[in-house]
Amino acid sequence: MPQYCLKCGALQPDGPRCQNCGTKFESPIQTSQGTWTTSSQLRAAVLMIVGIVLLLMLCFGGLVAAIVFF
Repeated sequence: MPQYCLKCGALQPDGPRCQNCGTKFESPIQTSQGTWTTSSQLRAAVLMIVGIVLLLMLCFGGLVAAIVFF
């Protein structure tokens, strides 16, 4: 699967490093659903889910506090 270098933007064939600037690529891993992703994409998705859950908990707590105090 060809990929773009994040540092210089050059299209690269499969390989561990960019042929233009030498930046090391992450190795893709296969998830249980059969899709291919990198560990940084998985980490970003988990952090986004945790952030959304915390935001919803904060909103729900504010709503409960508003109902109780008013």
